[in-house]
Amino acid sequence: MDLSLIIYSSQDYLPLAKTCAELFNENAEDLNIPKFIVSNKIPNTNVVSNLGFELIDTNIELKSDKSQFQEVLLKSLESINTKYIMLFLEDYWLVNKFKIHTLEKVMNLVEDNNIDYLSLMSYGYGNWETYPADYSKYDLPENIILKFDERHLHMYSVQPCIWKKSSLIELLNHNPKLTMVDMDTTRVRNKKGQRREGEDSYGLWTTPNDFWDYGFQHCCFDRRTDTAFFTFDEHDGVSDYLIFQYSEIGRGGKFNFNAGSNNRIFLQRILPERNITPENELYSRYF
Repeated sequence: MDLSLIIYSSQDYLPLAKTCAELFNENAEDLNIPKFIVSNKIPNTNVVSNLGFELIDTNIELKSDKSQFQEVLLKSLESINTKYIMLFLEDYWLVNKFKIHTLEKVMNLVEDNNIDYLSLMSYGYGNWETYPADYSKYDLPENIILKFDERHLHMYSVQPCIWKKSSLIELLNHNPKLTMVDMDTTRVRNKKGQRREGEDSYGLWTTPNDFWDYGFQHCCFDRRTDTAFFTFDEHDGVSDYLIFQYSEIGRGGKFNFNAGSNNRIFLQRILPERNITPENELYSRYF
């Protein structure tokens, strides 16, 4: 796979990046691709050292408007040599084994078809177009990938996703001072400098037909039993899953104990198992 893993973090959340990386090492031990922890600054490398992840300290100050997101991500991509990157935030923690062989099959389809962006989320609104591919060639479930409805609010969600590096660089170069929230809600500028504005109903923007001028192929997974695991509480916790399951353990800079049942149960188990307690100085600020 011509793919690297990026765990995106910041100087205030490096302990969470540490645990995220540890869980990758435990649940995806055979994922033999370049792995990086990226941050605006890494004041204490000991927090995230000896994890098998290369550290990228971009030496960028945190900004009051949160616009360091664009700068940090763009600068970090200068150090990454693969054609594609898989992006995780530091508070997305794997909950069980990562199916690397399935990821390889998905990446074969992505690379063969020159897909620019694949959200590792699943969507299904009944009328989205199936991505045209010979799924049997890749030993994948038939019609498992959809073309995004490009009006969708969260098309560029910062939930786990795969980007062609050159396409992400192009988008970031046209969007100086882009915040993580802007990226998550696809409030981005096109090549003409127009910014997407105006939500006509929940989940959709009033996007002119000629807005998207990058020429990107935007894709996601169809929502099915085996793909509804990407947001942990959408899955029943019992059925099989396609590639991985993860928990978004943070909300507003704190552990999210108010999440749905699966997420809460996971936190109540994983934190004491790893000695992550209010008394642990490294993690106390997140309680």
